[in-house]
Amino acid sequence: MKSKMNVLGRVLSLILAVALTVTTVFSGFSRKTLAAGNNGKYGRKYTVEFVNSNGAVISTQNLRYGEKIVKPGNPKYPGTKDIYEYTFAGWDKEVSDVCKGNATYTAEYDKSIKIAFYKYNIEASSRKDLFDYEYITERDPKYFTKLGSTITVTNDFTGYENIISMLEEAYIKGKSDTIYGNNNEEFVKSFVSLTAEKAGVKEDAVDCWYVLKRETDGWHVDGGNLKDYTVKFVDYDDSTISERIYNANENIVIPSNPVRESDETYNYTFTGWDKEISKEAVSDAVYKAVYESSYIDYTVRFLNEDGSVISEATYHYGDNVVVPANPAKAADETYTYKFAGWDKEVTSVKGNADYTAVYTDEYNKYIVRFLNEDGTVILKSTYHYGDDVVVPADPIKTADETYTYKFVSWDKEVTSVKGNADYKAVYESSYIDYTVRFLNEDGSVISEATYHYGDDVVVPANPVKAADETYTYTFAGWDKEVTSVKGNVDYKAVYESSYIDYTVRFLNEDGSVISETTYHYGDDVVIPVAPAKAADEKYTYTFAGWDKEVTLVKGNVDYKAVYESSYIDYTVRFLNEDGSVITETTYHYGDDVVIPANPVKASDETYTYKFAGWDKEVTSVKGNADYTAIYESSYIDYTVRFLNEDGSVISEATYHYGDNVVVPANPAKAADETYTYKFAGWDKEVTSVKGNADYTAVYTDEYNKYIVRFLNEDGTVILKSTYHYGDDVVIPVAPAKAADETYTYKFAGWDKEVTSVKGNADYTAIYEPSYIDYTVRFLNEDGSVITETTYHYGDNVVIPANPAKAADETYTYTFAGWDKEVTSVKGNADYTAVYESSYIDYTVRFLNEDRSVITEATYHYGDDVVIPANPVKAADETYTYKFAGWDKDVTSVRGNVDYTAVYTDEYNKYIVRFLDEDGTVILNATYHYGEDVVIPANPVKAADETYTYTFAGWDKEVTSVKGNADYTAVYESSYIDYTVRFLNEDGSVISEATYHYGEDVTVPADPAKAADEKYTYTFAGWDKEVTSVKENVDYTATYSERLNRIPEVEGDEDIVPDKKPEINPGNNASDDNKPSVRPVRKPEVEADEDVATGDSNMTLYIAILGLSAATLAVIMGRKKEQDI
Repeated sequence: MKSKMNVLGRVLSLILAVALTVTTVFSGFSRKTLAAGNNGKYGRKYTVEFVNSNGAVISTQNLRYGEKIVKPGNPKYPGTKDIYEYTFAGWDKEVSDVCKGNATYTAEYDKSIKIAFYKYNIEASSRKDLFDYEYITERDPKYFTKLGSTITVTNDFTGYENIISMLEEAYIKGKSDTIYGNNNEEFVKSFVSLTAEKAGVKEDAVDCWYVLKRETDGWHVDGGNLKDYTVKFVDYDDSTISERIYNANENIVIPSNPVRESDETYNYTFTGWDKEISKEAVSDAVYKAVYESSYIDYTVRFLNEDGSVISEATYHYGDNVVVPANPAKAADETYTYKFAGWDKEVTSVKGNADYTAVYTDEYNKYIVRFLNEDGTVILKSTYHYGDDVVVPADPIKTADETYTYKFVSWDKEVTSVKGNADYKAVYESSYIDYTVRFLNEDGSVISEATYHYGDDVVVPANPVKAADETYTYTFAGWDKEVTSVKGNVDYKAVYESSYIDYTVRFLNEDGSVISETTYHYGDDVVIPVAPAKAADEKYTYTFAGWDKEVTLVKGNVDYKAVYESSYIDYTVRFLNEDGSVITETTYHYGDDVVIPANPVKASDETYTYKFAGWDKEVTSVKGNADYTAIYESSYIDYTVRFLNEDGSVISEATYHYGDNVVVPANPAKAADETYTYKFAGWDKEVTSVKGNADYTAVYTDEYNKYIVRFLNEDGTVILKSTYHYGDDVVIPVAPAKAADETYTYKFAGWDKEVTSVKGNADYTAIYEPSYIDYTVRFLNEDGSVITETTYHYGDNVVIPANPAKAADETYTYTFAGWDKEVTSVKGNADYTAVYESSYIDYTVRFLNEDRSVITEATYHYGDDVVIPANPVKAADETYTYKFAGWDKDVTSVRGNVDYTAVYTDEYNKYIVRFLDEDGTVILNATYHYGEDVVIPANPVKAADETYTYTFAGWDKEVTSVKGNADYTAVYESSYIDYTVRFLNEDGSVISEATYHYGEDVTVPADPAKAADEKYTYTFAGWDKEVTSVKENVDYTATYSERLNRIPEVEGDEDIVPDKKPEINPGNNASDDNKPSVRPVRKPEVEADEDVATGDSNMTLYIAILGLSAATLAVIMGRKKEQDI
């Protein structure tokens, strides 16, 4: 049985292997695979180009993969005639026999020199000062004068056709030396010897300096002369990068790209030369390096003290740095920090810079309070972090009505300072005992008890008080309301009292009532004002008291007034006229007065006096009295005389004392022939009368003189002169007579002929009169003349029309008349116009800059102007405005005036940002309105899987600044080309195509692998799953293999599969694409094994065939589904 099962297992394995093989074969015929066949490498055409060395196309061939490539004939060198021979050397790479893809083949040439050398002259330089210069070793010929010596250059060898290029300079020692040719690319193996005759050089000369000079154009190509050219490459600053002399048509060697050092503002990138460089030298040329500049970005950071970045911005050299708002440093437990500035001065940008915030520290102050239980502050102290706290003395809590309190502790442990802290006092309470007493009015205790706060009090029965002399008493209650207990308290009995009334009277001496009052027992009696008894002529009376002592009221009582009497004394005085007392005596009423002897009054300088009596009749005494003496007066007479020099009386008169003396006319003394006498005065000063007096005349004597006077018409003396008899008279200058109102006067002579002196004489002037012209002017207020007219005295004046006065700053004026009344002419006269003034109203306006009215008011000249509040001007795009004042000083009013507001402007700052596509800031800069924006270097956007990106510009046109603006970078995207290749198992390319990221890949038709002797191969799939494009990728074909035939089974041999089928690497096989199974022969069965034979085997074979048929039916069904 076991053997039969083994056979059955082998058969089933074989059937499974066949089924898998069939399934693998059919799985390759999908529609997608079949469709791809025409688009593979065999179906497309490729371009094969052959180009010359200058890029010119020699031939172009469009071929399919595998078609034969036809090589063109050898091309010719495309350049112009130069010193080289060019021979075609082949193509830049081996030319494939057949087309395998696009290809370009470039012609290459070998180069050889083809120049003949003609003739050179070598000139020896002067030896003058040769050894005085250290730079002889520099071999620089420009410092020496050339001589005419000729040095012949000869060839030492033949066969090279003089294909050499002589060095431009050679240092020759002695008469000959060897110089080598140089063709600028390689040294030619030949040389020439130079022989020199040292013409003009001293015999002892050892060294000479020679300069090789071309005598003619010594080069030729194909019989034509060629020139050499200087080609120079210079840097941006004209400094030489390279300089070389080229032969005509020689290829120019371009130097390596120069590098320009960055300066503070820019980096420089070499972009080429200022003009296209000719490939060959055809003329002298200078090529200048061109650079593209890009701003150097400098980073300016503002750092906090801990190194954290406050702000970071990119600037260019010289930009003004935007300083951030002042940073803050958080306070710690010990200090509060205040920003003090930056660690260095913030300047315009010079490079990368970090500015670090600097802070000043200030101790934090912490308040520690010790509070009483009710929150009141016991002690408040300021500390720093970590300080020990000073604890105050134990506080006291005042007892309240219910408790007394004792301090226990603070509500928490007192520690060193960690911050603000409050410590609150904690107290223990104890009940207070209160005593409540009820007292009688006299303080005696009625009842006494102990209570606690708030207890109800027990009130005793009402007490009683006995009546006394003053009152009867009734209990009225307690002195205060009896309430619940609030503290110790005494309640005292209160009684209502009723008075007993008593009458007290005060009577005068005659029994009349002075006062009558009702009192209560024990009252103090109010004693009336002391009564008075009127005096009579003889006595005065003084109140002496009451008839009994006045005491406290004990009952009804009368008190009567008692008086004492005193004589009245009267004084009688006799007084002199001057008030002095003659006698003074005291009398009583009715006494007779004693009259003194008559008094005497002494004479004075003016009078004598006689007693005439008393000023009133003397009677018996009725009261005080003064009697004054009266006198009669009589004048004293004094004689005053005026005497002449000879004692004769001129005058005599009687006077009283003090009279003014009448002085007589001056006396005269008769002249004699010699003298004339002149009264000179009196012998003493004449004064007012003091007594009898004589005054005597005194004279002076002088020669006789004659007076000659020249008098004016009015008798005034023009000239008065003294002469002696017979003298000639001196006539004065003609006098003038003052004009009067009507006339002016002209001197006409004297009233008589002037002769020599015969005696006193007067000569009087005579005048001729002429009318006077008077000017009458009417003037305006400012003194200007309105009219001016000539008149004579007494003429009537013609008044002009009313004048006008122009208004001034303050007033307008109306003519009111003339300053005085206009009368007939009395003389020259000015009449000035008088005007009435009226205030002028002036308008003062305060205008805004746009001429709009802020305020408008009316003033008078000189008034102080009320200035309005400062106006405001709205900011515009460019500026913010600040009121700076008015366009002129505001003064007191001088006229209509406008004051216009003036503003200072301050640039508005606008932020212009250049943003990358993702919103990151590329450049952030501050500008003013209208400024040109500095555009940053073009940003770069990193490629993603699908695209590479090229900067295409900004999202909007970059204009001059109009406000804050963001410009966002815009990029053009270009697909990234990915190559997807399908390779055969041997690495050969089945298909190659270009895709973009995410595209679906076109899978080529299933490849085939040729069967070999042992196996037949079936395409099993690709080495990895074919997905949409993610990158460049190769897919390699995998194959399953199958034995070409199944070996014959002999006798009892069984066919079984290997323990594990061999599967070619590749994709995970699907149900439709399983790997084939290679059958192997099982080892021979041992003799004792049970092998099934006969009918049993036949039955098994039939079963296998049936199963195979069913399997084949399933496979064909699946194929149909695939075809659908």
